[in-house]
Amino acid sequence: MATIVGLIPPTTVMFEDRWKGNKSKGKGKSKQDGPPRKLLKRINDLPAEWWIHAANGQHGYNYRTEVTIAKEKVVALLDGGSGINSVTEEMLIGMLNKCWEEGIQSSDKDWPIVQLEKWTNEEMVMGIAAGTPLKLAGSAILRVSCCDIDPRVPAKEVNVRCKIFPKGSTDWHGLIIGAEALDCKERGGLGHQVTEGAHVFAGIVAGEQKL
Repeated sequence: MATIVGLIPPTTVMFEDRWKGNKSKGKGKSKQDGPPRKLLKRINDLPAEWWIHAANGQHGYNYRTEVTIAKEKVVALLDGGSGINSVTEEMLIGMLNKCWEEGIQSSDKDWPIVQLEKWTNEEMVMGIAAGTPLKLAGSAILRVSCCDIDPRVPAKEVNVRCKIFPKGSTDWHGLIIGAEALDCKERGGLGHQVTEGAHVFAGIVAGEQKL
């Protein structure tokens, strides 16, 4: 039986049925007659009559859910376009400080970190700004609890290996679960599926599953 976890995803997306086969509701009419007179270098080099005024579309649609780490609700981005799982240094520090303040010890079941890892070779990723590499701080295997939308169903725990983004590299602090972890259960992934009512993790089984 698949385990259904997380929040109900939004149902309104930018490309709805009402867009299909319909003309733009913007003002004016686009006249795309013939190529420009010179080699195109920027999109704004196109003639003004190629453009119409239209309302802004909806932005920021993504798959996300809630998981629990160290007894705290955490937003998890289910990012099939990401090659890695990741967490920010700020979030990791916050988890540890919270545990120490609450008296949670490393031997307790609510302790969030299974293992911290430093690599033989440094790893870097490209930042938001083009050509700006970010040096990763290492990786952490986090103890993540996935709660069913039915409170009668016991939560399932998985271990998620996350690369640690350095402090100040992003203003979004949550858990990013990438493509490999979301992959089908036949390849050892969570088996992520999107349904009308919830995100389904068909690969979660009883006990712990290391990703």
